[in-house]
Amino acid sequence: MHHAADATRAAPHRRGRALALAAATAVLLGLSGGGGMTASHAAPAGQAQRTADRLLSCEARTPAGRPLTFRPALTQSPRTVRVRGTLRLSACTASGKAARALRTGVLRADVPARAGCTSVRPGKGRATVTWYDKRGHRAGTSRISTTPRTLKGFSPGDTLLGGKVTAGPLTGARVGGSTTPTSDVTRCAVSGLRSLSGAGKIVFTR
Repeated sequence: MHHAADATRAAPHRRGRALALAAATAVLLGLSGGGGMTASHAAPAGQAQRTADRLLSCEARTPAGRPLTFRPALTQSPRTVRVRGTLRLSACTASGKAARALRTGVLRADVPARAGCTSVRPGKGRATVTWYDKRGHRAGTSRISTTPRTLKGFSPGDTLLGGKVTAGPLTGARVGGSTTPTSDVTRCAVSGLRSLSGAGKIVFTR
């Protein structure tokens, strides 16, 4: 009997944690441009097509001590927030000559959204990626235009924004990715979420 009661009390906490994790992950994906799909949801043929279309893929992570920020904080009730942050791009792998010189980068994003602990609806935002070659020299700056998109659900692999490179290296490429929070998101439902750290991958496709 006690075990059943404990499980009942724990259920809302687990559900709140899962929803906050999903929403926070979704915001991270939005900052990296959105547009990707996790491997668990893709068919083999789709995977082969994306591999053929891939121009560049990089590991992505928020810098130590510099998480993404939400102003005002995310809460249970959705409201208009501003999401700003930086992602360090490393271990970049190119599939063609156009991106071969791009080895690392710094992505900076500023995205408005209608967001809460359990839902996110991004607006039109912008991002830039400053690229560096293997010697650490600057190799150009890509400008990314992100477009609004209505979400129908959440999972760690959800895509929030359709993004496209509009200038600089990789002009015309679509931007996607999958990113997982690396900081605690459970407090969102209790006291609000003002910042978030995360890591994952960003992919540029033709």
